[in-house]
Amino acid sequence: MDFDPHEQQEFDALIAAWLPKPDFYPFVLSPTVLGKLRFVHGLIHPEGNVR
Repeated sequence: MDFDPHEQQEFDALIAAWLPKPDFYPFVLSPTVLGKLRFVHGLIHPEGNVR
């Protein structure tokens, strides 16, 4: 990973870095679940307001 996950604002970059390829992952995160995770990420790191 070439960024600090605590400083990363881009949700998609975090998902790509933390979740392996779908072929290797035991389950798939549905678009609904990803939307909820994106929502929580936005609450923790409002755009332009990183620690």
